[in-house]
Amino acid sequence: MRDPKRIKRVCLLLAEVWSHFPQQRLGQFLLNFVYGSYGKDHHIYNKEEWE
Repeated sequence: MRDPKRIKRVCLLLAEVWSHFPQQRLGQFLLNFVYGSYGKDHHIYNKEEWE
């Protein structure tokens, strides 16, 4: 079983980074973050938090 405490850690990190881009909606922020990191042909499914 995965550590439930990871949810709060990830949410706190997300809030910290997202606060630098307050004009973006959540979905927009997440897509820009993923596409900026991996490119548009990369999928975020089945990724671990550290990837």
